[in-house]
Amino acid sequence: MTIPCDMDCIPLHVRGGYIIPTQEPATNTKTSRQNKFEMLVVLNDDESAEGRLFWDDGESADTIESGDYLLLELRANMGGFTTIVTHKGYQPDSTATIGSVKVLGLKSTVGEVQLDGVSTSRYTYRQNVLHIAGMDLDLAVNHEIRWSKTTSAAVHLVPARWQLLFVLAVLYTLLT
Repeated sequence: MTIPCDMDCIPLHVRGGYIIPTQEPATNTKTSRQNKFEMLVVLNDDESAEGRLFWDDGESADTIESGDYLLLELRANMGGFTTIVTHKGYQPDSTATIGSVKVLGLKSTVGEVQLDGVSTSRYTYRQNVLHIAGMDLDLAVNHEIRWSKTTSAAVHLVPARWQLLFVLAVLYTLLT
């Protein structure tokens, strides 16, 4: 297998079955910690993945021994993604949030997405990749994101606001 990559490219290979929490970099750790998390979910052949997220104040020593940390279990399968707080000895500030989830390796087209039981249109699905964005989920709270399968390949390829604008443009054209 050949992977095209020029000199300014760093290929990242991720084994299926894992969830990797990421954050946008910044010029220093204090600033970086204010950026939202993106959960990169790479499903395995069984369409499942798991991971963990450890979070403390970033400054104190011996936070594991003192219990001053937050630990999340991250789980995903063919129908959803969950965060489960397994240790809550540290309360992060309000900037510690999940901003997006990217799921790679889905074998079925996604029809609907729900964030903690509420339907959302802030997602795209293209080439077996589901990207849910525009979230602000508190890191220190359990969350469940569910998606349903559909047989239509054209579902949600365009964000909802553009679909509405398209419909309005067609109506305007027909009426004028």
